[in-house]
Amino acid sequence: MGLDMYLFKAKKLDGYTYEQLSEMKEEINFVESYADALELSKDFDNKYDERHYWNRLGETPEEKKKHIHESLMQFINEAGPRYLELKDKYDDQFKERMKDFTHEEVGYWRKVNQIHAWFVDNVQNGTDDCGYYPVTKDQLLKLRRSCELASNNIEHAETLLPTRSGFFFGSTDYDDWYKQDLEETKQIIDKVLNETDFDNEVIVYSSSW
Repeated sequence: MGLDMYLFKAKKLDGYTYEQLSEMKEEINFVESYADALELSKDFDNKYDERHYWNRLGETPEEKKKHIHESLMQFINEAGPRYLELKDKYDDQFKERMKDFTHEEVGYWRKVNQIHAWFVDNVQNGTDDCGYYPVTKDQLLKLRRSCELASNNIEHAETLLPTRSGFFFGSTDYDDWYKQDLEETKQIIDKVLNETDFDNEVIVYSSSW
């Protein structure tokens, strides 16, 4: 529990936001998983391989096979309406394009509320909603400059890069931990700037608590 903050990197696909691409990717993966479950259910006795599933404490191999089959059938029954809704939503050409959409975590902070506040004010237009927000190269450079200024002028940090209180958001003191968080943020930004092709890739900020 507490403030977790992320930077993700993903390939750009023209005409779609990161959030839209993430949702479409999840839907495509769901349809594929459901189709696999259907195939398994048709010949469960022969296709079942106990090595692919966790053991419950104290259960016998027969009990394990029985509960896996029950869970499989429950998933098929409960997720069936969603599968029927989505199975023809995307054609094969689009699915092939979506194979290029992958995202990786390129930055992570824990309860560094001054950095979160900066993203909310400068990237999210003041909306603090745990959404996904694209971050430009110029914005990352601006954040880095703010970290540098606040670190070198700690007596003015409350104005330059203020902390922000919240539910389990961490300390709001301007102390050595605050300065360490700024240094680590600069390192994250430097790595992202060096390893990102901003013409073909997008950086996205998101948070949760």
